[in-house]
Amino acid sequence: ALFLDRPHRDGYTPSLRDGPLAWLRFRSLSRRSVTAILYLNDNTDESAQPWSKADGGCLRVYRDHGAIAGHGRGPKALSEPHYVDIPPIGGRLVLFDSQALLHEVRPTFRPRA
Repeated sequence: ALFLDRPHRDGYTPSLRDGPLAWLRFRSLSRRSVTAILYLNDNTDESAQPWSKADGGCLRVYRDHGAIAGHGRGPKALSEPHYVDIPPIGGRLVLFDSQALLHEVRPTFRPRA
């Protein structure tokens, strides 16, 4: 998995190893339409502690671009969160348009198995 330290939008960018004209051959790949994240955590291990908020590792999805810059709309802007944190629970499938939705993976504070 790729972890970036700031919110971003994704998309396919041909690399040098694809050749200088790869964008002509892979025009359909120039924009990723859907990102899928499937969490493969083992929920059947009873000796393991279940995920907690302190463990981190959530996928954070921002509701609007203003949330990133610290700008809000109206009086509720400071009190309402402009993001949704999606916990990494095993078996969970998250689908979203990664070009249209600002997102990031939050730091993890729990060792991975």
